[in-house]
Amino acid sequence: MPIRNHVLVLLLTAAGPGYAATLIEGKDEGGESHRIMIDGDWARMEYGEGEPTEYLLLNMKNNQAYAVDREQKQVVDLSDSPDHPAPAEAPHHPAKPAVTFKKQGAGPAIAGYPTEHYLLSAAGAPCGEHFVAPQTLTSDDVRRFIHAMLLFSQGQAAGEEDPVRDPCAAAEDVADTEYTRLGLPMRVTDNEGQVVHEITAIRTVDGFPAGSFALPADYTVTNPRKIMEQMMSDMPSPEAHSSMPMDEETRQKMREQMQRHLEEMQREAPTGAP
Repeated sequence: MPIRNHVLVLLLTAAGPGYAATLIEGKDEGGESHRIMIDGDWARMEYGEGEPTEYLLLNMKNNQAYAVDREQKQVVDLSDSPDHPAPAEAPHHPAKPAVTFKKQGAGPAIAGYPTEHYLLSAAGAPCGEHFVAPQTLTSDDVRRFIHAMLLFSQGQAAGEEDPVRDPCAAAEDVADTEYTRLGLPMRVTDNEGQVVHEITAIRTVDGFPAGSFALPADYTVTNPRKIMEQMMSDMPSPEAHSSMPMDEETRQKMREQMQRHLEEMQREAPTGAP
């Protein structure tokens, strides 16, 4: 599931005027917990119980995002994406499937919020059900967060068009945009009716521990481009292994591998809500 799905699972209402911060809690299909902390211009997203090994920091004012890895003691500046040079000839991609996000009626109350029920479909086949809460859009913080997350997911996907991408995965891009006007997803199911994520609680708090939104000063700071370059430099040279020439096709495969690595890291931290 793309990183955006793990991130949007945490897209919930922020506190009303006068509250310092918001803590939102949710769970995925396996019961794994998700958390998002919103305070001022910053949001911090975590996945799993206890202190996560990875987490995502998002500045909603300047749209900068950082993946923090405690095990590697590393900060990846996700605002700096890998280069995606245009090929000599534009590749032929199949036409994108027709996508619909159709209202089905009223949904149940989830985490105290009335919801509306929507069906997401691609190429005429159902992709899943989305229960969104229009009331959440009354919060300025929520609107800013949704917008910032939309820009973030679009930036991560830029230059990564996949001709064999699953139609329902591609349809989620439409749902991401629709959230900005329909409300936050409080529950999402897949095409078999299994819950992908659900919000369990929304709490206002006085604040979070000092340093929650600060980049660790003693961590190495890098970016996707540098990571990709390191991965490529670690590959055996063409002279050592003539069966692995570093032609443009190989470089493109490395870019794709790098992108998958970043998406996996983001999913696990969310880093990895949709």
